[in-house]
Amino acid sequence: MKKTGLILVLLTLAMAMNALGILRVESIKLLPPEHMNIKVYDADGKYAPLLIVKTELRGLGFQNVSRPTRKAAEYIAGDHHYKFYMNDNQRVVKITHADYEPLEIRLLADFGIEVKAQRVYELTLAFTKEVVQIPMVITANQNGASVFIDDKLIGKTQNKMLTINIGSGYRKIKITKDGFVSQTITQEITTTNNSFNFTLTPAMPAAVTITTKPEGATVYIDGLKFGTTPKSSFFEVGTYPIKITKENYETINEQITITDPKTTKNYNLTDIRATLTIKTHKNATVTFNGKDYKGGISNQKVAPQVLEITVTMPKAETIKRVITLKPKATETLEIYPEIQMGTMQVVVIPTDAKIELKGDGGEHYTATGRKTFTDVPIGKYDLIVTAADHKTHQKTFSVLANEVTMQQVSLEEGNDIPENMVFVKGGTFEMGS
Repeated sequence: MKKTGLILVLLTLAMAMNALGILRVESIKLLPPEHMNIKVYDADGKYAPLLIVKTELRGLGFQNVSRPTRKAAEYIAGDHHYKFYMNDNQRVVKITHADYEPLEIRLLADFGIEVKAQRVYELTLAFTKEVVQIPMVITANQNGASVFIDDKLIGKTQNKMLTINIGSGYRKIKITKDGFVSQTITQEITTTNNSFNFTLTPAMPAAVTITTKPEGATVYIDGLKFGTTPKSSFFEVGTYPIKITKENYETINEQITITDPKTTKNYNLTDIRATLTIKTHKNATVTFNGKDYKGGISNQKVAPQVLEITVTMPKAETIKRVITLKPKATETLEIYPEIQMGTMQVVVIPTDAKIELKGDGGEHYTATGRKTFTDVPIGKYDLIVTAADHKTHQKTFSVLANEVTMQQVSLEEGNDIPENMVFVKGGTFEMGS
């Protein structure tokens, strides 16, 4: 065991020698004149130019190449940057770090910057860590435990141990075994952080209650159907993926940690239905998805879909629209069917006769003498023409779209009293009665 450990240490050290990352300049600029150094002097006794290096990487070293600097660089943690004082006409600055290749910044040659006394320059420094294979040791108190790295099965513990090579960087490590509580950690794998121990404990089912708003959602825990909310049941202690679905609502996919003795979780579901408003005439009918809506709809919730809408109205052409309703969208449509119109001309004798038109849609028009009626809705009409000392004339006819209908009426002299009847003020009676 000691020999194996020594070999692992030697391998780790060998890899560490080649595991140097890369430093690079992302941007560099001269700040406006209001940013001036009036405190620190350079090697020549002038106010030193100041280089602000913005980065979150700690442990950097700075050097003015060819000319020493009087003041060491300092890191301002709250602002995530270094302050490094240069010399007037400084040409090259060198930045070093134990885990990265040294970086020489040729200010004039590479960036065209002539460093001047007292001025302030801002540099953004990026860094990329080298990914190397590092030997990693997983130990556990159980044999046959499955080890997952970034959700991929790597192997199982034998003799309560598993040794693997893994790329450096942040990794999710999960260890599981039936009958035991799973454990998951996230660690940065480095040459000095590459050994992890897990103590698995026997799993006991916990009481789990899942509720949602609204209710009626289907819940899956670790890929198994748990039930329909509100739902209470038992589940093994541990951390699992949970999925919650309901028609017309956004699916929830996240992790749930179940702890003993009970775990209660409530989830608010997000409605993904679109909000639809259709404005139209009061006597028009809007139809979609097999349902009719008289006079239109306002702020109706509709599932995302390609929707065919039909709007009908008496004496008007039917209008059809197809729209795409996207999740959570708000749509307002104005669909006003146009009533089909015609023109009717009525010429009467005597010229002072009264004209009355009654349509099958409740339309009513009146006039005296000859008259041209424009913009008359199509349909059937009763024409009634009356005049003193003349018999009433009645006729039913149709008005057609975009056409002129002519009616010429000559009233017959007389009255509307039936034959064998005489008019008596207050009523009539039959002759001979």
